[in-house]
Amino acid sequence: MDKNFLFSNRTENYLLAVLVFLIFMAGKEPYVTRNGKKGVESIKNMQFPYVYKEHHLKGVPDGVWCFMWSHLYIKLTETFYETFQAGESRNLPADRYDEEFWLSCLKEYYQKLASGECCKYDKNSVLLFPETFRKVKNEEYIKCVNMRHIS
Repeated sequence: MDKNFLFSNRTENYLLAVLVFLIFMAGKEPYVTRNGKKGVESIKNMQFPYVYKEHHLKGVPDGVWCFMWSHLYIKLTETFYETFQAGESRNLPADRYDEEFWLSCLKEYYQKLASGECCKYDKNSVLLFPETFRKVKNEEYIKCVNMRHIS
């Protein structure tokens, strides 16, 4: 068996997606699940644990990652989901985004951050480690009050 492995553009495109994910998710790998497990089965089956639209999978890592994910630029969350989730439009190696797409996407995100558009509805969206989920436009939020258990 040949131990040499040559990278192709397809491999590079996947690794670029992983690198961008690692940067925005503070070193957390795409398929790491709750309790820090790498989830070999999740990797094999390409079961991406993060929420996207109506897809609510189990196993998002404990800690700030669910908050970080909710504050990410929507184009990034969409692209990560399409790339890392089995059966999605960019999941197959031949369909993965290339470096030009990623550069364009990152520049667009930077412009939205610089203009204040990304934090128009929630100032926490510019934080590296937000402590809450992103607030959504036209949604009403109420503060929870501790209540004693009524017996």
